[in-house]
Amino acid sequence: MDLEYADGEPKPRPRDWISGLLLVLTVVILAAIVVLSQGCAAVSADYAAADRMTYDVLAPLARDRWIPGDSLLTDDERDALFLLLQSWDFRIRAAEDSTDGQ
Repeated sequence: MDLEYADGEPKPRPRDWISGLLLVLTVVILAAIVVLSQGCAAVSADYAAADRMTYDVLAPLARDRWIPGDSLLTDDERDALFLLLQSWDFRIRAAEDSTDGQ
């Protein structure tokens, strides 16, 4: 298997997109946890709206295309990614509920 392009640049490994997606999701979820751990009042309506917009773009792609379409994922890995998306949505809903009326 050739791991480099003709110019010597390394080719991305087949699972590199998973690592990138997990990194993005992890950062967003950790940010939400930090904000929520400081109290619900600390979550601004703008933050909740931005997190919802990010989720609305990434989650459908991950749920409908990336996760099911990756033949390298085990069933356990696939289930873990679906749970991660669900957890992210629950956190956003909690943030949105806490900002109602602000």
